[in-house]
Amino acid sequence: MLKTDAVKLAMSLISLTFVAACGNASSPQANLQVPATGVTSSALVRGEISSLAPLVVAGTHIESSHAVITIDGQDQSPSALALGMMATVRGRVAADAVAATEIQIEHLVRGSVTGQTTGWLFVGTQAVQLSVGTVVASALGDANAIPIGMRVRVFGQGTDDGAVLASRVDDDPGHEAEAEFELELKGFVSALSTDKTAFDLSLSLGADASYHVTLAAGVLLPEGLLEGSWVEVRALEMPVAGQLIAAAVTLKDDFLGHEPEGEHEGHPEQETEHGVEVEVEGYVTSGDAQRFVLAGQTVVTTATTVYVGGSAAEILSGAKLSAEGTLGSDQVLVAMQIKFHEFVRLQAPVTNLLVEGEQQGSFMLLGLTVFVNDTTELRDGLSLATLSEGWVEVRGFLAGNGSDIIAVQVGMANDARLFIESVVTAKDDGAHTLVMLGITVALAPVVTDNQGEKRGGGSDDGTSEMAALFPLIEVGKTIVKARGADASSFVSGTLYANELELEELDNQE
Repeated sequence: MLKTDAVKLAMSLISLTFVAACGNASSPQANLQVPATGVTSSALVRGEISSLAPLVVAGTHIESSHAVITIDGQDQSPSALALGMMATVRGRVAADAVAATEIQIEHLVRGSVTGQTTGWLFVGTQAVQLSVGTVVASALGDANAIPIGMRVRVFGQGTDDGAVLASRVDDDPGHEAEAEFELELKGFVSALSTDKTAFDLSLSLGADASYHVTLAAGVLLPEGLLEGSWVEVRALEMPVAGQLIAAAVTLKDDFLGHEPEGEHEGHPEQETEHGVEVEVEGYVTSGDAQRFVLAGQTVVTTATTVYVGGSAAEILSGAKLSAEGTLGSDQVLVAMQIKFHEFVRLQAPVTNLLVEGEQQGSFMLLGLTVFVNDTTELRDGLSLATLSEGWVEVRGFLAGNGSDIIAVQVGMANDARLFIESVVTAKDDGAHTLVMLGITVALAPVVTDNQGEKRGGGSDDGTSEMAALFPLIEVGKTIVKARGADASSFVSGTLYANELELEELDNQE
């Protein structure tokens, strides 16, 4: 096993977007501004393939008609691309996409399945977390019943605790193993011995957990391998107590925001990226609001950092957000802007509680299924077993299926008022209704009781103040917090709100 006492789910599917430009530049999203004549803007996008037609990587539209596509180093056609694969895209910013010149796909783990439990797969000794959003190839059947001995390729992101959060699990019928046991892992080199015969391998940059790698007889490290290099290690023997004997070590490309120490002999294409504009998008895996790790990249905030769609208090492990700024010479991203994505808050009484383990299970709020896992922070002394039918407040994000919620934090509610906070996905200005997370929000008349509290119901039509906010609401951009008076405010999938608060998800044109 890995050199760690705990293996926990880290919701850190990596989505990195890098833009370097001679002049003005913006991140290569679908609403890119085309650079002025004579100004070139190069783009590097890293992340999960979330759509094939059109091709979307890390939320970025990719024009791939002139791209060279490789999967694990082999040339492939566009038809070989699949949902959930982790891709590195190089190209140029175009009118409404990134025009790719190269699309590189790499698995993180390859080997035979040695064990499985609910939500977890073991490849060799490597623990792999299967989440709601993990894509499992149809040839493998049920995600929780993949046959022992089946050879698989796992795409995803390493976590701080040494596990892998899988974005896709593929069967691997075309690979011929050199031995009865074979395990391939990609990760970062640390603690490189002076004679270059041993090093530590972590699947996530700077992770606490690692394998200790020594070389089999006759094996040499590749020229140019340095402290911090990204490599692929192949073992023909089962690792024991975190000790891995390498039958081969292959040097791979370096990662954005991390520069191996020393000279880049034999790798002239590796250039330092500090000082350029960078956007990193993904899931927070550790740290606090001042310094945290986002999709493997260390990010720091300052007094001038602007927060969009959330606040510094909501930078929690598992939160999905993007950080825009510049890389320092130490390869730390100094954030000028933090933007929250798909982050939701709900408050309601718990229903349909399902406990599958000490911290594995689900429940429902306002008709939405909320999943709790090993990294969910349970506050106020709560446990899954004690949630019962009480009122809770949940902070989390949308799962890969676009409807369920992965809970980042669950705590006791401060009052018995319903609320939902998320980005608006539809609105009807005439009817004064909104849609968030599939829930219709309608305006309820508002009256004020003798304690000065606003309550729903009553004869006074107090909706005009809220209705006046509707022209300010932009679908897909505006985050709204809608409150109901009490549990009776939610009827047949509609929340009758007596209070609205607005915040822009993206305030940049």
